[in-house]
This record gives sequence, C-alpha cells and structure tokens, in this order.
Amino acid sequence: MTNTLSKLEWAGHIHIRPDWDDARRKFVAISPAGRAARDAALASLMPQIGEVVRDVGAEQIRSTLPVLRMLRKRLESAEQSSR
Repeated sequence: MTNTLSKLEWAGHIHIRPDWDDARRKFVAISPAGRAARDAALASLMPQIGEVVRDVGAEQIRSTLPVLRMLRKRLESAEQSSR
C-alpha cells in the first residue's frame, strides 16, 4: 500500500499528511488532479462497460451484484484480520 500511495502522491493524485496523534497512521485525500484522473478513467471505461451490459444483459449483470458484494466483504474482512 505504501508503494501505491507513494506513486499516487508523486503523480499529484493524492495528498498525504501525518496523523500527529498516531504516527502509525496517515491521512490521505484525493487531489483535484486525482479526481480529474479518476473521472477521465471512468469516462474511458464507460463505453466498454456499456458494451458488456448490452452483450450480457442488464438483468444478468444485476444478478451478479450480490455475489460481487459478498466477495468484496470477504476480501475486506480477510484484509482486516491480517492486520
């Protein structure tokens, strides 16, 4: 994570500042440049996402959302328990 955050900070996409109460923590905020990069990335992906939805079908895509949410929760809990 530190490597990824360092690269994002170097690129100007985020601002990192220390937590003066807990030296183990840092505060991370997205910068205006980071927000613009995120928006550009999403805009470039939207046509491809639209194609997938059109090809697969909106109902089938919708039916995958509960599975994806469960997967995300499991991965998040595994990550938190490894800390």
